[in-house]
Amino acid sequence: MKVKLLVGLSILFILISGCIQQPPIENHLESNDGVQQPPMEEDIECNNDSDCVVAIRLDRCCDCPSVYPKKEVEDDPNLVVYESGKDYSAIRTVDCGRMQCIPCPPPPLGAVCSNNTCQEPRTWEEILRVCPDCYFQASRAAYKQDNLSKAIELCDLITSKDFHGIDDRENCLLKIARLMMENDTDKAISFCSEHLDKRKGGCLREVAEAIAETDIEKALEICDCIVDDPSLGYSSRDNCYHNIAVEAREMNESRALEICEMMSEGSEECKELILRYHEIYPTPSTSTPTPLPATPPTPKFEE
Repeated sequence: MKVKLLVGLSILFILISGCIQQPPIENHLESNDGVQQPPMEEDIECNNDSDCVVAIRLDRCCDCPSVYPKKEVEDDPNLVVYESGKDYSAIRTVDCGRMQCIPCPPPPLGAVCSNNTCQEPRTWEEILRVCPDCYFQASRAAYKQDNLSKAIELCDLITSKDFHGIDDRENCLLKIARLMMENDTDKAISFCSEHLDKRKGGCLREVAEAIAETDIEKALEICDCIVDDPSLGYSSRDNCYHNIAVEAREMNESRALEICEMMSEGSEECKELILRYHEIYPTPSTSTPTPLPATPPTPKFEE
């Protein structure tokens, strides 16, 4: 009896060991010659871009547009192809009552098939493939792909104007400059000066504001270099001094007041703001029951 029990336990141990030592089954198998085999059919979401769509779920109150395989949308009655500007609240399959949803981020520009998987377009090539006129977005993608010349080339293709009558081409280049500011302010200064015209002053102002967080005096040197365009109806140079003064007020109020004096117009209003800042924008009390920002907002001139 004891021998049978030991034999049984040995067999059980062998079976368990065999289960544990079995290699996991992978969908991407390799043949005996080491060549990777294609993914199994159930893992293939798409073969080309037309197999992918932007869709939205109707069985969720606060769903946002996302990329799906087209077949999944066709097979699921709670998924519909997303149409920009359409109100989906009336056709949702759930009762959302008075639920308030936070705003959705901008919807995907389209859907592409990459490595048999549906996804949002990420590269400038993919963006233009699904949205041929999306030069703004494609230029940003090109810059993030370390292709500055392509980013500039794509901005140069824009022919529209904004509500100020300024070429949107310059607004596109300004967005590229803002990306530069995150890592290399000196490069951004050169870019603003070389590639922008009407937006040059505003571009340099933004670089100065970024630098002012660590070096007020260097920021002021950039403000000094701004040459205003009278046709714009505002002074980027004065706006630059004003915003640097606001930035400097906590570290050195007297220096902030001196910076206000550099403005050709509006210096008195600037000084009044510096002197009465905490009166105009009081620091929230910790006893206030309603949650408020930890620091008061910083009033800045935008262009």
